[in-house]
Amino acid sequence: MMNSLQRKIETMRFIMITTAEKHSNDLLHPEVIRVSRELDQLIVQAMKSGSSPSNLAVAERASYVS
Repeated sequence: MMNSLQRKIETMRFIMITTAEKHSNDLLHPEVIRVSRELDQLIVQAMKSGSSPSNLAVAERASYVS
């Protein structure tokens, strides 16, 4: 079962993807970067709390970074 933080991560991930699409997949657009940073903060928070985000979300997030 997904906890509240995991749901926030999945929601923010969706927002990041749709924001990038809205800006022609420009990952350097300031709005995309802002949302990405918020997602990063949620992932770090989950890792620190020990309730890691789903493996799928982490793997997909890593693919955006590389």
